[in-house]
Amino acid sequence: MKIRLFARLLITIMALISTGTMAVSEDVVPENRFRAQVQLRPRAEYRDGAFRPLAEGESPAALITQRSRLVLTYHYKDLLTLQLSPQNVTLWGQDPLTQGAGGGNSVSFFEAWAELNLGSLWELRIGRQQIVLDDERFYGSSDWPQGGRSHDAISLSYQGTKFQAKAFAAYNQNYNTLYSGNLNNPSGSLFTPAGAAPYKSMATLWAQYKPNTRHTMSALVANLGFQNASGESVTEPTYINSTVGLNYSYKDSTWDSYLSGYYQLGDNERGLSTKAYLIAARTTLALDKTWSIGAGVDVLSGNDVGTAPVMVSNFAFTPYLGTGHKFYGSMDYFYAGSPHQGAGLADIYFRAVCTPSEVLTISAGLHQFNTTGIIVSNADRLSADLGQEADFDITYKVNRFTRITGGYSMYFTTPTIQYLKNVTGASDTQPWVWFGVLINPTILNVTD
Repeated sequence: MKIRLFARLLITIMALISTGTMAVSEDVVPENRFRAQVQLRPRAEYRDGAFRPLAEGESPAALITQRSRLVLTYHYKDLLTLQLSPQNVTLWGQDPLTQGAGGGNSVSFFEAWAELNLGSLWELRIGRQQIVLDDERFYGSSDWPQGGRSHDAISLSYQGTKFQAKAFAAYNQNYNTLYSGNLNNPSGSLFTPAGAAPYKSMATLWAQYKPNTRHTMSALVANLGFQNASGESVTEPTYINSTVGLNYSYKDSTWDSYLSGYYQLGDNERGLSTKAYLIAARTTLALDKTWSIGAGVDVLSGNDVGTAPVMVSNFAFTPYLGTGHKFYGSMDYFYAGSPHQGAGLADIYFRAVCTPSEVLTISAGLHQFNTTGIIVSNADRLSADLGQEADFDITYKVNRFTRITGGYSMYFTTPTIQYLKNVTGASDTQPWVWFGVLINPTILNVTD
């Protein structure tokens, strides 16, 4: 579906809604509410070592990407909410300057869901939606990639005064790869993640208890079903991986602390029996209205590498649907689509944030990365040291809907990280620079 179609749809909706009353009394819930927001986010990057060290002879990558997203939200009284969020993710220059009938500059839906109010405390949402829980360690929006992350799912939510709970479920198919795109296929329900969602099925239960404004506790149980069929007639089992987690947070005007513990069991996506864990702790201290400092540690269990010819069990924790960019360094060396052979990770980090004014924020962070598994190469045990990463970021708020952002990062490599990333001859330092603009205005907000 092309952008022109959405423009016509928006104009039609605006014309219909504008016939109603544009203002209502504050004590009356309006029958119809409609809001339209636009998000434009171009970002330039110079990658001289992002994701992995550049090998000797490799050239850096320079590129500009852009997210163009429209968020349309409609409310009918307090009974129904609809949200449609078409978006276009582009690489500048990749599409022709003039678009023909079969142009590749297409629009997809980031979100498309309906939410029904089942009473004062219950809501049912169905359709393509984001799933964001706790601090995004296991379920996150993954907002740094221009496309973001959303799920085709159904969710049931309960919202009480101190207690809330959510349940999610999904069942996925990939007819494009296995059944020639035939939606009328009469037989077969095999699945492959190639060009599709990473899982075939998903069932998740999450609950949170907040006794007061300072303390919050939550629990998570997530089951993911993995299948990777190579053809429509190839029998392939579905492997079930389960993750259970507990979180605790404390926050007041001075301290902001968080503790997390997760355990994985069942089978991973390759069918290997899994026993893995994640333990994390962090704290932030507000020194005054301008400065804050923080420190933390994440430990993710991993496999030994190079010690056995065949792997029969898996001890590597995988945050399948988490926002790795938020935790493990801005250069995305770990748990952000750039594997390191499942060697696990111990991440000790420090961070400082300065907000000299309401419109300017400057932050700096330093990570020390180590493996939790044993790494052997040519019968020699390698150091657990995976290197360090320094991140510097700045955000300037131009106005209430425009922000200018940028950053500079440097990764300091070691022989171990080069070995795990299958890179030889990389330099000791790997830089990365980025600059972006976020424009996010509300262009329409009407009631009837």
